[in-house]
Amino acid sequence: MKKISIALLALALAACGNNGKYKVEIQKVDSLQNQLSLYHARLDSVDQERLREMQPEINELYDYLTENYPDSLDRRFWINTLNQMVIVKKGTERYLANYEQLKGEMDYTGKQLADLENSLKDEKLESEKVQEYLRDEKQAVVEIEFFVNKLHGPARYAISAWDTLHPQMQSLADSLRALP
Repeated sequence: MKKISIALLALALAACGNNGKYKVEIQKVDSLQNQLSLYHARLDSVDQERLREMQPEINELYDYLTENYPDSLDRRFWINTLNQMVIVKKGTERYLANYEQLKGEMDYTGKQLADLENSLKDEKLESEKVQEYLRDEKQAVVEIEFFVNKLHGPARYAISAWDTLHPQMQSLADSLRALP
C-alpha cells in the first residue's frame, strides 16, 4: 500500500511539474486569451439595440437641422450646438458599421490562439515558428484593443449624451418648422 501511495505521489508530481518545453509560451498565450476575453466584454458592454433605435432619429434630426438652419454663418450654432450632434452621430455610425467585422476578427484571433496553445501543448512547432506566431498573435490582440477602444468610448458617449441632446435638438427643429 505504501509503494502504491509513493508511486501515485511521484506520478502526480511528475504530471504537475511536466508542462512541456513551451511552458512560458503557453502562459503568454493564456494571457493573450484573457486580454481578448476582456475586449469581447468591453465591446459587448455597449447597448447595440439602443444605438440602432437612436440612429434613424439622429440622422433625421441632423439632416433637417443642417438643411434648414437659416443662418449658415452662425458659428455658435455650427461649432457648439451641432458639433455635439456630429459627435453622437459619428459614435453611433462607427460602432454599428464596424461591430460585426471587429467581432469576426476577435473570433478569428481567439481561434488562432486556441490552435497555437494546442500546438504548444503537443510540442508540434519549432522554436522559431513559436516566436513568430506569438509575435503575430500579440500584434493582432494589440490591434483589436486599439479598435475596441476607438469604438467603445464614442458609442458609450453617444448613448449617454443622446438623452439630453435629443430634446434640445428636437426643440430646435420644432422651432425651425414653426418659422414662416
